[in-house]
Amino acid sequence: MQIKKVMILFLAGILIETSVYARSIPEPPFSGGYIDTNLGYAHIDWRNYAIRMNNFTAAASPTANTRGGVSVGVDGGYQWNHLWAIEAAWYYLPYVSGTWNGVPATAHAWLFYAATKLSIAIHESTYLFGKWGAAVRDTHLSANGTLTQSTTGQPLPISAYYWAPLFGVGLQYFITRNWSINIQYLFMAGYDHAIAATARGRLNVPDLNLLSIGLGFKFAT
Repeated sequence: MQIKKVMILFLAGILIETSVYARSIPEPPFSGGYIDTNLGYAHIDWRNYAIRMNNFTAAASPTANTRGGVSVGVDGGYQWNHLWAIEAAWYYLPYVSGTWNGVPATAHAWLFYAATKLSIAIHESTYLFGKWGAAVRDTHLSANGTLTQSTTGQPLPISAYYWAPLFGVGLQYFITRNWSINIQYLFMAGYDHAIAATARGRLNVPDLNLLSIGLGFKFAT
């Protein structure tokens, strides 16, 4: 459902673009490399998500950042014409802590993605953009006590990662020729699969919904 909402919003932007070009809205000022620093909120709903790990004998009980928290990240890329760019990004995701089988434990996570970016002028110095690509999400689970392999199905600490498609949409406004501000939304589906008893490095995690604001600089003259 979230992906459908993102795609509908982006397609609406394309329809807007067909009308604004008739008024000769200028293209982006230049092509070149760019970098953005981003700060936002990552909604990761651990509270309503059943963490399924092999041989768990009791339900996990998250107590901190149970619905998400603050996230920071940086992205960089290259825009080679007025529409298309490629970029890569890294984000720190909010940790979650609680008890697993009665033992205090904490999970830290990060996200890395590579994506194609399409920007469309909707007003002078203002652009609607969409992103789609592939992302890897890593979650590191460690315990403050002893969670044995017979309890978790895997030896701790667990460093679990998976790949999934990533989609995004946002707005960018150029303050000057080089500096810009942006707001964007990113979505990555969680890992929600049965885990075999012999599996290693696997952990079920909720969907990621990330809303952020950013400050960007484009390296061009």
